[in-house]
Amino acid sequence: MDNTLERRSQAHIRGINEPVIDRYFTELNKGDFISVSEMFSPEGLLYPPFEKEICGRDLIASYLQSEAKGIKVLPEFGMLKDSGDGFNTYQVMGIVKTSFFCSQCLLAHPTQSSKGNYVG
Repeated sequence: MDNTLERRSQAHIRGINEPVIDRYFTELNKGDFISVSEMFSPEGLLYPPFEKEICGRDLIASYLQSEAKGIKVLPEFGMLKDSGDGFNTYQVMGIVKTSFFCSQCLLAHPTQSSKGNYVG
């Protein structure tokens, strides 16, 4: 990865002031899927593209280990959306690089409950 992409992958996400969101993408880029899964509540849900949701930290870590090896996510900007049900939804846009393709897309919808449980 060239220096420009490396700097962008470590940069703060424009429009979002939530350290755990920055950490989510930092740990994902490192391939530390255990750390990523521990950011979810014990029954947290991961909604992978084109697949059924994955429930629970262990299953999330296993899924990421098998499906996200080598992935680089380059978040560019995001926004907080109030869903009106006690949860905040963070929508993040950016670039995803895999060994198969590089595309600009929606990266994640991590959400935070009023009790601080995170669901991706």
